[in-house]
Amino acid sequence: MMRIPARRVLPLLALGLVLAGCGSHDGSGGTESLPEVRASLVSVDSRPVTRMLEVSGMVQPRQQSALMGRSSGPVTAIHVSPGDRVAKGQLLLEIEKDMNEGMLHQAEGALAQAKAAFTLAEQNHQRFSRLFEKNACSQLELDAALMQRDQAAGAVTQASGAVASARSVSDETDVRAPFAGRVVDTMVEIGDLAAPGRPLVMLHSLEGNEFWITVPESEAGSLQRGTEVEVAIDSRPELGRLASSVKEVVPMADPATHSVSVRLSLPDDGLRPGITGKAWLPAGEHPSLRVPESAIYRSGGLALVCVVDAQGLARSRAVSLGDSHDGLVDVLAGLDAGQRVVAQLTQLIPEGTPIRESAE
Repeated sequence: MMRIPARRVLPLLALGLVLAGCGSHDGSGGTESLPEVRASLVSVDSRPVTRMLEVSGMVQPRQQSALMGRSSGPVTAIHVSPGDRVAKGQLLLEIEKDMNEGMLHQAEGALAQAKAAFTLAEQNHQRFSRLFEKNACSQLELDAALMQRDQAAGAVTQASGAVASARSVSDETDVRAPFAGRVVDTMVEIGDLAAPGRPLVMLHSLEGNEFWITVPESEAGSLQRGTEVEVAIDSRPELGRLASSVKEVVPMADPATHSVSVRLSLPDDGLRPGITGKAWLPAGEHPSLRVPESAIYRSGGLALVCVVDAQGLARSRAVSLGDSHDGLVDVLAGLDAGQRVVAQLTQLIPEGTPIRESAE
């Protein structure tokens, strides 16, 4: 005799007990004595349903920047603290100017020497030009004077560039906000050595936030700018699902994870960068059977519907359910398209009960 695994016995017994409760009440096993029941019926239809992909993400500022100085030297003043709001162009931090001013003075001295050398070379070239007109010097001597003048002119150009660069670096001993924002972190203290490329202040813009997610490369093809999505914030359940849309799909996938980064819009609800949440994205359509949630009767962990067969008799069926949408629920297993079910199943209808469809 075939043995049924014990782990399958309990669900089968539970379903059997429920269906047994739907049987005849006259004790004879027949259906003749069962009174007719009037009920509204709905047809089980197959229709395309948008599959929703759930992914995790994080709130990020629309614009952020780790501000770095181009000059080297000790930090002499810090004018802001984390959490401060700053205006565009506001002074945030100062770097010692002496070292950079010394470099500027040195460059300016080199420029003065180059200009003096050019003046001398130009005078020498003019002198040889006059001598050449009087046949008092050779063409070779004139060409040499011209070459010396051109070299001196090149040295002036080079020295001028060095002065401009040194002046630019000297000006950047003052670190200013490139946009209006909030200071997230000051990454140095007074006395620390600033150097080109070293982050000094982290700044987030005040223009609002975005929600950043990563999706599998295979799912990114259905997303484009403007695609409508929903976002929920883990720490703010009272907000519910927020309407959002795709702002950008990064065109390059991560070769290690085969995923694509996506930026979503967020309403201005005072959300702080760094908090986490979830997003629901459309990921194509698939056929689905749907019935009203009111057609489902739950008992002992089972979801049941009352199917009306071809003879107009009630037949209870256990079903497997999926997602709910606007009062309808997806049926994954247990029903076939075209079947009719009782629309409002507030209690179990005995198995085999005649069902008359009501006009309502």
